[in-house]
Amino acid sequence: MPLRVAGLLSLLALLLPAVHAQGGDSDTPVWAGPKGEREIFAPRERDGFTFAVFGDRTGGPPEGLAILRQAVSEVNLLDPDFVMTVGDLVNGYNEEASWLAQAKEYKEIMDGLAMPWFPVAGNHDVYGAGGDPNDRGNLERYKDHFGPLWYSFDHAGAHFVVLFSDEALSFHRPEANQNMSAEQMEWVRADLARTRASAVFCFLHHPRWSPYYRGSNWPEVHELLRSDGRVKGVFAGHLHRYRYDEKDGIRYYTMAATGAGKGNLEESGDIHHYNLVTVREGEFKVAVVPVGSVRPGDFVYGSESDEAAALGRIGLGRFTRDILDGTPGGRDLEYWVKNPTGRAIDYLFGFPGTEPCVATLAAGESRRLAFTCPEGEPAPLAVEAIYPLHTGRVERIRVERRPLVRRAETPEVGTDGTDRVLVLDGADDCVLVPHSTELVPVGPFTLEMWVRPGAGNAGRSVLAAKTEMSAYGLFYDDEDRGEAIFFVHAAGKGYAGAAAPHDPHFAPGRWTHVAGTFDGKSVRIFVDGRSVATEVHAGNLTPNEIPLLLGADPDPHHGAVSFFQGAIDEFRLSSGARYSEDFTPAAREGPGADTIVLFHFDEPEGTIAIDSSGRFHHGEVRGGAVREARN
Repeated sequence: MPLRVAGLLSLLALLLPAVHAQGGDSDTPVWAGPKGEREIFAPRERDGFTFAVFGDRTGGPPEGLAILRQAVSEVNLLDPDFVMTVGDLVNGYNEEASWLAQAKEYKEIMDGLAMPWFPVAGNHDVYGAGGDPNDRGNLERYKDHFGPLWYSFDHAGAHFVVLFSDEALSFHRPEANQNMSAEQMEWVRADLARTRASAVFCFLHHPRWSPYYRGSNWPEVHELLRSDGRVKGVFAGHLHRYRYDEKDGIRYYTMAATGAGKGNLEESGDIHHYNLVTVREGEFKVAVVPVGSVRPGDFVYGSESDEAAALGRIGLGRFTRDILDGTPGGRDLEYWVKNPTGRAIDYLFGFPGTEPCVATLAAGESRRLAFTCPEGEPAPLAVEAIYPLHTGRVERIRVERRPLVRRAETPEVGTDGTDRVLVLDGADDCVLVPHSTELVPVGPFTLEMWVRPGAGNAGRSVLAAKTEMSAYGLFYDDEDRGEAIFFVHAAGKGYAGAAAPHDPHFAPGRWTHVAGTFDGKSVRIFVDGRSVATEVHAGNLTPNEIPLLLGADPDPHHGAVSFFQGAIDEFRLSSGARYSEDFTPAAREGPGADTIVLFHFDEPEGTIAIDSSGRFHHGEVRGGAVREARN
């Protein structure tokens, strides 16, 4: 047959209504829930058996299809009775033609298996184009081309239950959208009641028992499975990171990927793999099989997966000082690191060509280490954390941090002794302070300034900000009589804000002192020295590399938006929480040992705002901002 004709027939076979059988090779149909046109039959029975489980395919690079083909080839060599999946078989979220092409591609590879395989519906398989929850076209196509959304079958004295975990066609807000319906729950009860199997295995896409699905009704499902007494193992996917959890004798496995996109923490769960499950006399063993190797089913606990991810995300530390060229000791640096895990971690630090420094940090311990950067072009500091897993393997998590270099110089700007303020027009005026590691303090800090709002602020504007899902910001909102809001973004915790109640004293034309403090445990805001709001928020600031803006908010491209209209004066950023109770604000104050940035704005004119802290964080005055004498 000519290749062109053969290809056309294959395409027509996919597009025509699906009427042929898929799944097992017996003549016993599965007991199914909602069905489309396709029937699925149970596999033939053998004494004792093995089955394989594939992880997600969705979201990987094109070479992910080669990984899937390799998995099919290796499973054929291992010769299990059948293969289960955990959903996300196609990339989906698309229109009919693209969905059908992806389904055809996946099925052609999987049909290379020498044994039956069974589908599970994932979000990528059934969600509509663009994730529209009202578009049920792909859900119906899934039923027609893959099979029922939930079903079960018996095999060799065991029972297999496929569940559907995307009934709402959304996994946002798990408490609302990741619940098993009463219909499916009743079906599960009836299904377990009708089988005489001695062991039960369940499969679904979303691992609703993991911390990411708090608020769903999985505890009710777990109790249903536990009370049956025969449920041995539950398998899911979606996270693309392997984890093993156990509760009430039920072993929960979250598959990583079989061709899907993944992270780079291989020793703690980011792998391409499939699982091989051996069932004998109601008991089972699981082997995790990456390319050419076998690992135990509990090779990484859920807690280890979480800790290794936290170590890579927030546990490798950062510099707290910049190199100040031109000053004595200007290359003396400090590096802060905190171990976020529940066990001791060995760290290695070193500049190129130097002997590494080794430090062991106890669980939860933070430490400041001193380094001197070698002369010449600053080289990166290599930082490596060694995370031990319970299997004896280790995850080596490495990063390079290059210290920033600033010139220790102050521009020649004349002053005449007049106490001035900076007036901002609310259109494009602001002060830009270039990024420095010192501008994101480690530990407690205080941000404060004097503010005289103008009458032209509409809604929320920004007094000072170094925030883009990180660091901190001080905002002004005059929707009513004026409100100050101090936001802090803590690593791994997100934002928390202390908002001052609408205050008649914080009004256009009136000078008001505003201060925000963060002591590592709570965010607090003071208006005219009065503590007016506190929000509990523990942790350390999430660092970034964007500039600090006064009178505007940095956008993702380091531009400026949300301009403030009015006047500002005596801006100060300090290490430490300077205020813990009510105080009398000083109209003007010099720098102290804790001062990081201090702007008096006393320059008669020009585009330079001199930092009086002695740390050389001079600002660039942008737009048409002008100075005027304070009155």
